[in-house]
Amino acid sequence: MNRANSIKLSITCVLFLVGGLLVMKSLSNPDAEPVATDARPVDLICTKCEKHSTISYDEYAKAPMKSAAGNLGRVAGAGRTLAAQARRADFVCPACGEKSAQPASKCARHSLYYPRYTDTGANGQCPQCGVGG
Repeated sequence: MNRANSIKLSITCVLFLVGGLLVMKSLSNPDAEPVATDARPVDLICTKCEKHSTISYDEYAKAPMKSAAGNLGRVAGAGRTLAAQARRADFVCPACGEKSAQPASKCARHSLYYPRYTDTGANGQCPQCGVGG
């Protein structure tokens, strides 16, 4: 390849790069707000008063982990040990004020909320149909 061809190839590459950047710039919407991937709230269920509430994902992520030391080696199901299912510490229930609200799952059949994990660390189940986890 001679010097003239390499200069033409370099100029062509630069033009394609600039053109691509201009197209991407014109397609972007500067007024759009960024979407947070963790913006959805976390469902909670109080084990004392059985009321459902929600907290932000940020509040949930900042909560300390509950110790699972007593569950070491016990099998929970699907081959996982209970220690592998360590969970967040209980949250304060907005309805009764007790520190007994836990992350909850919702039964698709009955629309009931139930604790995601039991006291032993096993997966929770819907109180009406027993499906869950």
